[in-house]
Amino acid sequence: MAKTAHPGGTDTAVATSTYADTDTADTNAGRRRFIRTTGAVGLAAGLGPFLIPRHAHAAKHTLKILQWNHFVPGYDKWFDDTYVKQWGQKNDTEVVVDHVGIPALATRAAAEVSAQKGHDLFMFLSPPPVYEEQVIDHRELYEECQRKHGKPMELAIKSTYNPKTKKYFGFSDSFVPDPINYRKDLWDDVGMKPPDTWLDILAAGRKIKARHGIPVGVGLSAELDTAMAMRAILYAFGGSVQDERHTVVLNSKNTVEAVKFVKALFQEAMTPDVLAWDPSSNNRAMLAGKISLCLNAISITREAEKKDLPIARDIWLTQALQGRCGASRWST
Repeated sequence: MAKTAHPGGTDTAVATSTYADTDTADTNAGRRRFIRTTGAVGLAAGLGPFLIPRHAHAAKHTLKILQWNHFVPGYDKWFDDTYVKQWGQKNDTEVVVDHVGIPALATRAAAEVSAQKGHDLFMFLSPPPVYEEQVIDHRELYEECQRKHGKPMELAIKSTYNPKTKKYFGFSDSFVPDPINYRKDLWDDVGMKPPDTWLDILAAGRKIKARHGIPVGVGLSAELDTAMAMRAILYAFGGSVQDERHTVVLNSKNTVEAVKFVKALFQEAMTPDVLAWDPSSNNRAMLAGKISLCLNAISITREAEKKDLPIARDIWLTQALQGRCGASRWST
């Protein structure tokens, strides 16, 4: 079972080894035959990062998929009621799709691994290397897609390939950047130009919070969006977790500068709410007009436009930000 591109990264799906033809004891061979004969690669490519488990389950043709509740609900409706049904009819397969909230992905995956049963395709929001031994080698999915669509991006490979074991523990169909989403009306009101550096965020955030009581919304909790935002700030200030030789270099002056900046941003321009955020909190807060800025995929903008919310015209995007003294621009 297993996914990688929520906002800000590669989407990753993993395939567990539970799917097989009923006339074979070789589960991997059965799954490969299923992929070849039904075009399951095409379905996987429409899912996002996923894992395929290794255990077999007897069935006519049944495919069980678990994925997270999409930030744009209309996507789930299209996927469940249109795309999957059409694919299932074409390939004589009953496709069962279950959804869970993003915070439940990790616990659900762990439970299915512990029970050694569950879904055939499991979609994660970020790469899941911890489940490498529980899933098939997804190499053939990449090979098939490369034959049909060309060489995959390096990011997709690095997100799902273990160079030590030479195994692809997932399949990444896409990546999604997390650009800066900011309230242009609030920026204009305090006389600030569109943000170009993280220091601009701090300066404008202070003014907007003081005048309107609306804080900056960058998560500081144990969730994926926070992890991506913190890395973006770390990189913008010239820091890194490791260098090109894979040496850990986190303990550096640049890291300290990044941490000092985040502390100032929290104390001067944010509120304690961000300490308990989940991955969809920034979406909800921005659409409700409760924050002045966040890092997120364009799902915020699209949802506001689709629902014809008045705030849609005020939510603008900007390029990745520089750190202190013109350090490199980085976006998750």
